[in-house]
Amino acid sequence: MQRLNGKTCVVTGAARGIGRAIAARFHREGGIVIVTDLNETAGAATAAEIGCHFAKLDVRKEADWFQMDEQPAWLTRDLVSAKAWLRHRRRGGRSVGMLTSSGAVRLVADGVPLAPRSNELESIGHWFLKPYSDFRSAGALETPMSEFGCQGLELDYVCLCWGGDLIWSGETWSPRMMRAPNWQMVRDADKRRFRLNGYRVLLTRARAGSIIFVPRGDDEDRTRSPAEFDAIARALAMSGCRPLTASDEPPPEGREYPVSMSPG
Repeated sequence: MQRLNGKTCVVTGAARGIGRAIAARFHREGGIVIVTDLNETAGAATAAEIGCHFAKLDVRKEADWFQMDEQPAWLTRDLVSAKAWLRHRRRGGRSVGMLTSSGAVRLVADGVPLAPRSNELESIGHWFLKPYSDFRSAGALETPMSEFGCQGLELDYVCLCWGGDLIWSGETWSPRMMRAPNWQMVRDADKRRFRLNGYRVLLTRARAGSIIFVPRGDDEDRTRSPAEFDAIARALAMSGCRPLTASDEPPPEGREYPVSMSPG
């Protein structure tokens, strides 16, 4: 069994020695390996010999990480762009889908419907097993799955739709729950851990890559504060998520990306 099948593995200092051996082992275990090194000639040769990708990278320079074609996670404020990013990556039989927290109940105002409940087993089965041509499937990008439906299962690429149930307070992530018509901060320690663990599950469902959609909010809706969503987006960007720009988005229908090292 290939333990890293479909997972993206970035190996630093991999042109020679231990790094090279690690890259070769990860490749044998089924990983989508990106060999990185300051020595471009040796690094490219190692990548060619192993059969994987190469990127010149100085781990001390933040700008070098942002120049890599495929980031550990991307960030967008536009749901249409997030869906286009997923559609481009579902080619060749790759699995894609949208995820959302069970507590993110106000995402419906941003075009993200509620996820099936954990006891709706038929809907969950269709979501994972049907081809993307079936509107019930994950790949159709019509219905998200919550942490309860996707726990223990993976897709190749996912979009996590971030809700107002977990906001950035400036120093820490603060869980909330909806007490209509307002959000209420979660004070109970166990319930706080429960919500944080839910997002940990959602953030680890992708084998090859993720994009996070953070809504822009609405000044006229106190449950969808633009300032709160802006703070979430800034925190995620500071954590290493790369904001999706027009140059990163899929090309118009009928055109292809230029050749790159991206596994997507």
